[in-house]
Amino acid sequence: MSRFDTAKGGINKESSERRLSPHHFYHQQAALTAIQATVDFFYHPDTGLYNLIGEQTFRKLLNLDVGTSLAFVIDTTGSMSEEIEAVKEAAIDITNTNRETCFAVSNYVVVPFNDPAFGPAFVTTDPEECIQYISGLTAVDGGDCPELANSGLELGIQNSVDGSIVYLFTDADDKDKDKLPNVEALIAEKGLIRVDFVLTEGCTSRRRKRASSTPYLSYFTIARKSGGNIYFTDDDGIRDLTRVIQGNIRASQVTILKLSLNSTTPVEIPVDTTIPEFLVSIFGPLDDAVVNITNSQGIEGSPSDLNAEIFTSSAQQIVFSFNTSLQRSKGNWNLKLQNVNPASEYKVTVSARSLLGFTFDLLEVDQSGTAYPLEGLPVVGAQLSLQIRISGQDLIRSIGEVRFHDTTGRETLFTGVVEPLAGRIQGLYVANVTLPNKAFFVSLVGVDNKGASFLRTDPTEVQVIDFKLEKVIGNNTIDEVYQGSEGRLTFRVTNKGPADTMDISVSIGTNRGAVEINVPIERVLNATVEPLTMELASGQTQEGVVIVRADDNATIGITVKVTLSVSGSLSPAVNILSADVTVVETPIIIPEVIDLTSPTCTVLATGGGCTADHMTNDCRLHEWWVRIQATDETSLIEVRPDPQVGLSQSLKYEESSLRVTAIYKAPCCCPKVNITVRDENGNTASCGEDFYTPVAGKIKEPICNGPVENAPSGLGVGGIVGIVAGSLVSILILVIIVKFFMTRERKQEGK
Repeated sequence: MSRFDTAKGGINKESSERRLSPHHFYHQQAALTAIQATVDFFYHPDTGLYNLIGEQTFRKLLNLDVGTSLAFVIDTTGSMSEEIEAVKEAAIDITNTNRETCFAVSNYVVVPFNDPAFGPAFVTTDPEECIQYISGLTAVDGGDCPELANSGLELGIQNSVDGSIVYLFTDADDKDKDKLPNVEALIAEKGLIRVDFVLTEGCTSRRRKRASSTPYLSYFTIARKSGGNIYFTDDDGIRDLTRVIQGNIRASQVTILKLSLNSTTPVEIPVDTTIPEFLVSIFGPLDDAVVNITNSQGIEGSPSDLNAEIFTSSAQQIVFSFNTSLQRSKGNWNLKLQNVNPASEYKVTVSARSLLGFTFDLLEVDQSGTAYPLEGLPVVGAQLSLQIRISGQDLIRSIGEVRFHDTTGRETLFTGVVEPLAGRIQGLYVANVTLPNKAFFVSLVGVDNKGASFLRTDPTEVQVIDFKLEKVIGNNTIDEVYQGSEGRLTFRVTNKGPADTMDISVSIGTNRGAVEINVPIERVLNATVEPLTMELASGQTQEGVVIVRADDNATIGITVKVTLSVSGSLSPAVNILSADVTVVETPIIIPEVIDLTSPTCTVLATGGGCTADHMTNDCRLHEWWVRIQATDETSLIEVRPDPQVGLSQSLKYEESSLRVTAIYKAPCCCPKVNITVRDENGNTASCGEDFYTPVAGKIKEPICNGPVENAPSGLGVGGIVGIVAGSLVSILILVIIVKFFMTRERKQEGK
């Protein structure tokens, strides 16, 4: 009960130096105790924070996910037997390249996927451990061609830090297309996660004739939504493409433009003074097509004619780069495709090495002017605030405008003015924008510090939708679910477009925590949604609820992602909300025990004393004391004397816990005290001492800590002393007067 005692100081656990630690001889014991207490607080198997709240919440709480990850998701089925060694070599080369740069990642993630199994995720901060794990991978089993690529990718993204790049190597299409919404939700949640696919086609090409749908459609969707790339090659070409990836790792990569072509219209590529190299990727039916380049000096020819470095060239893709470090290479280049099939699309991406880039966020602004992040996909026609963050602010002279392009890159949907945010750090800009009625890319144009025009495009596709999906504030109990109980998430759908029927579904993602479980997630956690459909007129709103229930035996500490998907019948776009759900230990409810037992207050001893004489004018010269003891079975929270302690009294605690011993001292001006003790439930007891009551009527009770009054009758010692002193003074004055007159008479007789 430290409230009864003055602090005496502690033990310095930082040093055993005698001059710094008065209790230096206890340093080792105190330091080890503190360390163990910290470990127990976080990781004790029964009471540790890690097990109680789950890994994902634990990592967020302590901000452990900093930096970026380098993630590899690798197909290890038997059909990859010809490519697996090249894939392993490429992954190891990429890891070695990353560790040598100033942009080295904070952790490495490797996820193998097979069929019917995938994972587990291997996560390490040591590049040597990553290389050793990759070296041990083999290609076996798998059965049919389509594989569990999305399941592996989902696990890889889950274990990667926001802003990372994930590389997926496979020769097969995805079997688990039902996992696509989970992957899309993770990409949207993580922000700036980019997925690059390296496809060797070996398995899928052998079965393509039997396929009824377009191969790799899920991969194209993921790459488009994450701003990633797709590379087609063979086992020899993997090594060449590794050089592209290594180049991207060694230097900051930005996207100049991204578009789809179906004609021979030239494409202008502005090469500003911050670009020492740019890379071109063209995907499409290239059997008869001719790629023609015109450089900034007007020289025209094929990539090979102009000394491009070619990384891969096949009937469906070509990837090449140009060195533009020399000043004469700066300026506008042109790309032109000849002999193309007008019925086909040719996807062109131009990226570059440059420190000048940008990122953006779309924000909603409420009536008070406060901006906050969007939930779900943005709605067609919404008026939003576009916040832009420039990297390499010192490399630009001015920013001209922001542009929204359709996904072909050929149509400009919106143009807006960009202004710097006043009073904020450099590199932050804002534009008021109106969203178009179709998906778009965001581009930024301006002038660099050498006067050259620059163009940058964010490669991530922004989807828009006709209905708004949002969480209902204050109705979310889904974050933590107890064993055998359920959590709820209330959501709201508002239709901003024409009347439509919304289909609603919910899914549970792969186990995200470090706690491994040996049964399917669906057997320990079950998610349902109500309703399953909504028929909404234009402008109509309806609410629904997601219910997640944990099995009685659900493993404590596992964290999964629950994804709510809502789609309309008029558009293929899917709006998504997601939430992390952690199974936590059911709290032990201890029934409340009402304490009706009063504490005790006992006088142990008294000393001194007060008589009637002591309580008069000289009351301050006499002191008395009483020692009391108070006890309680649970807790004592108050010891209160009456009258309260003033300047002339004291209350000193000699012992304190569930038993309190104290001594009260006072002069006879305060001849009595009543001490009340109280426990935390309000039960009280009292004890004390009283010297006045036995003499009541003989003297007036003194006013404790107040003026001292004379007694109404009788003479105390003080009174007698006063009278004697007064008489002596009077006699002295009389003697002086008599002597004065005698001296005066003598002087007169002498005259």
